[in-house]
Amino acid sequence: QAVEAVRRHVPEATVGAGTLLCAADVQRALDAGAQFGVTPGLVPDLAQAAVRLQLPLLPGVWTASEVMQAMAWGFEALKLFPANGPQGADQIEHLQGVFPRARFCPTGGIKPEHIPRYLALRSCPTVGGSWVTPQALVAARDYGGITALARQAAGFAAARAA
Repeated sequence: QAVEAVRRHVPEATVGAGTLLCAADVQRALDAGAQFGVTPGLVPDLAQAAVRLQLPLLPGVWTASEVMQAMAWGFEALKLFPANGPQGADQIEHLQGVFPRARFCPTGGIKPEHIPRYLALRSCPTVGGSWVTPQALVAARDYGGITALARQAAGFAAARAA
């Protein structure tokens, strides 16, 4: 419902769906209007459905074997999950030498102070995280606080682009 609502009310936005766990989730995401999907990992039925239905996918990986499998299915934009804060930057640094075409979006345990290190890596063009919408602010409907965190996130992106 959230994907449908955003697509309807903010048509210029690019809207993704997650957490996709199986082939049926891929179909539901497409039916809702999602333009891409995000997964915590990648299994054959999920990968095959995304390829067959032409839904761009950001599949979760952590190991070299998982990166190899994702790339064999045609995915080069990958979610490093769980990044576990700063440890994920070390993992990306090791993986980027072996997989120069791979691009990583780390998520899971990311805090604002970790972001500059990630964005300094050539294969890490973006960082994801729920730190922008912490449960306490959502529960309190503190949209001003969420907006401030979103502006902070946008500032990281602007700094990388500069």
